[in-house]
Amino acid sequence: MARKYTADELIALVRDEARIPDTAATGNADSDILNRINETLTCYLYGMVMEVKEEYFLRTTRYDLSSTEERYKIPARAMYQKLRDVKWAETETGGYFPLAHMNVGQLDDTYSSTTTSDAPSAFYVEGNHIHLWPNLSGATGFIDLSYYLAPGDLVLQANVAKVKDVDFDTKKVTLDRPVPTTGSSTWDNTALYDIHSPDSGAELRTWHGALSEAITAPTVEPILTFTAAIDGSVVGEDPVEIGDYVCLTNEAALPGVPRELHPTVGKLAAANILEDEGDTEGFQAKTALSDRELYGYKKSMGALGRMENRVEAKPRFIRGGNFLDAHGRW
Repeated sequence: MARKYTADELIALVRDEARIPDTAATGNADSDILNRINETLTCYLYGMVMEVKEEYFLRTTRYDLSSTEERYKIPARAMYQKLRDVKWAETETGGYFPLAHMNVGQLDDTYSSTTTSDAPSAFYVEGNHIHLWPNLSGATGFIDLSYYLAPGDLVLQANVAKVKDVDFDTKKVTLDRPVPTTGSSTWDNTALYDIHSPDSGAELRTWHGALSEAITAPTVEPILTFTAAIDGSVVGEDPVEIGDYVCLTNEAALPGVPRELHPTVGKLAAANILEDEGDTEGFQAKTALSDRELYGYKKSMGALGRMENRVEAKPRFIRGGNFLDAHGRW
């Protein structure tokens, strides 16, 4: 089985692959290399994984449907600020209805036939929001937005902790070490937290978690008390488990790609450094080792191609002689 690499181990791998010393004077301090690693993940690997691994980063966020509000923000962690799907749930446990994807240019025609409803039939994208159609009056239920959730940036092991114990009833998580003090932000009850799996892919259990009270015993075995449930009952989330990593939100202890790609992350980051330093021979060797044909070094178009359709599951409909009923059906 392929091993998993932490940020500290990937930094060591990059140094070994590129044969570079630890010096800030040449822009090769640990923090510089970590930036290179995160750039490699964000610009290349995540987009490539999305192309070949079906629904790998897919998550769902649920909004309570306001009785009169039609505009909802696309989650900030959605990769490329795009959605995979939009559904209206009539109840908490079921009654899903897909919503048709409209063009803004169709509004003049459609508004002339229907003005208000107690349930949405369609939506259109407006900036970083979706706008439901038609105007709502007395609406109930939920809006489920499915999207590709962006993993957090890798940070050093000194800046993360592990779950030693978890209590679902009280929403408390006990950490295995004192609260980290070396990161760029303070661990306290004003911060937000991500918790992810220690397994391959570092799958997020919960994200943007807020605390309801001050951290207990921060220098011994700290206890974090979360505001929302951590037992997987929140739509789109999974139960927190012992051994999971706890990080500040938008940070991670492991790369958010399958463990088999972890060495490739280090090799590509090393190749990036060698290219910038003018070592053409070393650059070509590292990109070959990383299987340029499969992973396509600097194949950023692999990621940009994911932006082509903001909501993949819903091709925009073209209005013909028939139109939509109350739940988006022809």
